[in-house]
Amino acid sequence: MLLSGLIGLALVIYAFKKELPKGQKIAFWLIGAALLVFAVALALPNGLQL
Repeated sequence: MLLSGLIGLALVIYAFKKELPKGQKIAFWLIGAALLVFAVALALPNGLQL
């Protein structure tokens, strides 16, 4: 859970700092945001109830 959140945060920061093509920047943002949301969902009291 923590590793997923850290990787997501790192991807978002990397996309923000680097000069990437627009498509790659959007992809990094989306993947990073998805990992952050996944980590937060796992941290909730009930976890992910799929």
